[in-house]
Amino acid sequence: MYRFVVVVTVLGLGMGAGTARAQFRLPMKLEELERRVHADSNDPAAHFNVALAYWNAKRWQDADHALRNAIMLDPRFAPAYVALSYLPFAQRSSLWDEVRENRVPDEWKARIEESDQFLRHAYMIDPFVELRSVDVVQPRSAPYLEALEMFYGEYVRDYFDGVDQYFQAKYQDAYDRFTRVINSLDGDRHPDRVPNNVFWWHGLASARVEKWPDAIADFDRLVDRSLEPTKRDSLVHFPLRTNEFRYILAYVKQRSGAVNEAIDLYREALTNDIGLYMAHVRLTGSRYRAAAGKYGEPPRSPPTVLSRFGARAAGPEGRRASRIYAVHLSCSEPV
Repeated sequence: MYRFVVVVTVLGLGMGAGTARAQFRLPMKLEELERRVHADSNDPAAHFNVALAYWNAKRWQDADHALRNAIMLDPRFAPAYVALSYLPFAQRSSLWDEVRENRVPDEWKARIEESDQFLRHAYMIDPFVELRSVDVVQPRSAPYLEALEMFYGEYVRDYFDGVDQYFQAKYQDAYDRFTRVINSLDGDRHPDRVPNNVFWWHGLASARVEKWPDAIADFDRLVDRSLEPTKRDSLVHFPLRTNEFRYILAYVKQRSGAVNEAIDLYREALTNDIGLYMAHVRLTGSRYRAAAGKYGEPPRSPPTVLSRFGARAAGPEGRRASRIYAVHLSCSEPV
């Protein structure tokens, strides 16, 4: 039991001592990005990009305002919700530890609740939303990771390396790292030893590299655990809830080709939350594909999914057809 508590606590760490600050690498200076916003104030991409520049300059209120403008103009602009979710942690680096230790100052509690809501919203829009902005908030230096490995073991280093690789869109590397973590914890025989956040990242990485059985198994476990309070990780702050895990499991099954199973899960998600709009959208798309496959037609997305907003939320095919928003969300150390 003691080892499991250590595992959960350590793998629940966010930004800690020895971490280095990073910045967004942007293709132009703040002044030029501001000019672009003024030239086209209805372009959500322009507001998003200038928000990242404000973030680099630590102009937090301006960054917050620009990101909110982006989602006001495009309510399905998932990367902006991710950025809004992590903005408080950029403003206050101690917030990682305060959340983990359940000692968030009263004046920050509303921000944390809103942060959780933003992150849930991002995953509901696009379960595979790009998370490179997170790498700016919690970069970890090599000496810090080496110290963790020396003190806690190689699997802890593997976990943090895997998280960083996922943020950097190195999905196969991330999958390999998280698989090693699960193997180190003997997760196949003793899944209760594996914290929820390990299954979460392993599930996302598995889906990204189309290891569908692994991804489905991971999200199945997360749904089951969320239904039983005794199986939740009380030491790890995790903003998603049962119905949101169920929705993501449905999405993964849909992407894997198990369309009928996905339809059942979308229906179950809607039974629990009729207001889950993206479940309506994906259920419509799933029914269309199921009908098309039944009659031997090539599966195509219905017109509602190929709309300007829906295309962005419909996976890689839709995103390629939609406008590219984010600009160079890779991270670099400041000079």
